[in-house]
Amino acid sequence: MRIMTITEQGLRWIAALVLVLWGCIVTEDTIVKHARRETVQALIEIRHMREGQRPVPASHPLPVPALVAKPAIG
Repeated sequence: MRIMTITEQGLRWIAALVLVLWGCIVTEDTIVKHARRETVQALIEIRHMREGQRPVPASHPLPVPALVAKPAIG
């Protein structure tokens, strides 16, 4: 004695939703891998910046060039 059966349309919906679910899982995995890669690169960059903190001598200021001709009014 059957109470319910799965129709052909119901099977199609189940298959479509399973495909969407797997697409979401693959996309999430890709995004997480990319985020981890970017995090590692940022941490390496920060470490290099910290290690490179050595005093850098400032250059001497350049002399102001003398004006050859003074501007005249009128």
